[in-house]
This record gives sequence, structure tokens and C-alpha cells, in this order.
Amino acid sequence: MLRPITTLAFIFIAAFTVASLSQYFDVHRIFNMTSNYGLGTSPFAGYLERAQPFPNPHGFEPQRSDLRLAVLRNAPVEPEGFTLALFANRVAVDHNGHVFTLMEEDFDGILDLATVTSSLPQTGNFRNQWRIKQDRTSFPIDRILVPKSILGDQLAQNYEEEYDEVSVYGFDKNRRELQEPVEGLNELPAPLFELTGLALEARSKKGEEKDQLVLDKIKAILANAF
Repeated sequence: MLRPITTLAFIFIAAFTVASLSQYFDVHRIFNMTSNYGLGTSPFAGYLERAQPFPNPHGFEPQRSDLRLAVLRNAPVEPEGFTLALFANRVAVDHNGHVFTLMEEDFDGILDLATVTSSLPQTGNFRNQWRIKQDRTSFPIDRILVPKSILGDQLAQNYEEEYDEVSVYGFDKNRRELQEPVEGLNELPAPLFELTGLALEARSKKGEEKDQLVLDKIKAILANAF
């Protein structure tokens, strides 16, 4: 015979259910909201322009335990490309190896987007790709990696043990239609659309000299993910 639920247990279950439902509806609201990033209106657009240059970039020693977000690129001309990394204490490293300290609201906002995208449905495609409908082939794949927990000093043999990965094939700021629907979604979800566009701002300063010393440090801690 089942024992009656105590008042305290009932309150706990009710509170947990309300919190879970609240989180569910909030996340799905974010998944389906309209993103205006294609119009350049993301509140975090221009985050690197607002950032402060790191005072001594060659003195920056990135630690795996401090990594919060990494964005990589696979393309025919750049099979092991690096785009952006965010570390604790609001440190950002861009595609050229330039080091910045982000404004708090930009850093937190970008990581919030990363957290939401990590909760998106799995696509079933290689590297969890969301594939944009394009008129041709051979587009880049932009890969977003979020550590599942604080990373240890040693690289795992399989990077998938360490990161939640979401990637976008053929990203285009003016196009969100998917090649094939994913869990009933016909367009790239707004948070992933916005986050990918923001990450690619780290590639916007083409032609600038790269700081290979910094890039080598970053690639060393991401070596198992390339």
C-alpha cells in the first residue's frame, strides 16, 4: 500500500514541477523567438569593438580549466580553422590571436546563448550539424564547442567526451531555412543563428597580422577537437 505524500514532499514536488515547466517554456520561447541578427541588431553585436585589448597578450597563458566556449571552422581551404575562444575572467581570443577583455554584459550574453544552443535538439548529422539550404556545396562548417564541465589538464582521447557540440553548415546572415527539418524546425533556431553570427565577428578583421604565439597556445588546448 502506498504511503500518503507528506505535505512537505507535496510542496517540494509542486515547486519542482513549476520550476521545470517555467524553464521549459522559457527555453522554448527562446528557441522560437525572432532573431534580428541578420539586420545587425543583436544586443551583443560589436562586442570586440567594445572590448579592452589585453595589456600583455604574450603573458596570457590559457588554461583548459578556464575555457568557456570555443568556435572552430572546417572548410576546404581551412580544414582546422580557429575562430574564437572565451575564457574565465571575460578573456576573448579572436581568429587572429588578438586577446581582449570583454564587457561583462557581452561576455555573459554570449555564454547564455551558448548554453541555450547546447540544449537544442540533436540533428543526427555528423558533428551535430544544422544545414542551411544553399544553392551549391562546399560551404564552411562553423563548430561551437561548450565544455560539459570544467576541463582537466589532460586532453581526452575523444573530444566529444568533453564538449557539447553544435555546428552550422553554410551559415548566412540573410538565410535561415534548413536543408532538412530538425524536430519540426524548418529554420535555424534564433539563438544558434545569433551566436554563430556573433562568433564570426571574430573573423571580420581580415588582413591583420596574426599573433601566432597566442594562436599556438589556444590550439594546444583544443588539439583533440580539430
